[in-house]
Amino acid sequence: MKQARFTQYKKIQSIIRPLDPPRKRPGDVLVKLNDRVETAHGPGRVIEIAEDRYLIELDGQIARVWERLSSLKFVRPKVV
Repeated sequence: MKQARFTQYKKIQSIIRPLDPPRKRPGDVLVKLNDRVETAHGPGRVIEIAEDRYLIELDGQIARVWERLSSLKFVRPKVV
């Protein structure tokens, strides 16, 4: 007797393993409007926030870029 090509002859057993731990943000940093940040495209400031993305106005350029929090580095204000 010929078996069908796609049968449940070999069942795939599910692997039971613990859930991955939740991702932690470094320090849970809050970003606000007008904060100074460093992106891969250069320094800039945050001008708009939409859910998990931040619109950055780049210094010395006409460009604006949307970035995620994970790709931003915060620039501390210089204390004189």
